[in-house]
Amino acid sequence: MSPRIYVTEIVKPNEGARLLWAAIKAAGSQAALADKLDVYRSYVSRWLRGEQKPRLAMRRKLEAYYGIPLDAWDDAPRKTFSLPAHAA
Repeated sequence: MSPRIYVTEIVKPNEGARLLWAAIKAAGSQAALADKLDVYRSYVSRWLRGEQKPRLAMRRKLEAYYGIPLDAWDDAPRKTFSLPAHAA
């Protein structure tokens, strides 16, 4: 099953967002990842698009659960990535 994604354009790409996309693919959907982190799906969407960066406490959770380094959100992506078009 393909992961569900609710965004189509990356505003400010960063390494954290690239690694988050990999975590979403593993979790199955943005909703599943948001539920595990106990946040709104819109937060996950904003992080993916680079509209916002997670606060320190959430960065620590993301590092513990998914191995996303704390400073990855401040680095340019190491590889090119793109998000698929909206999936219903």
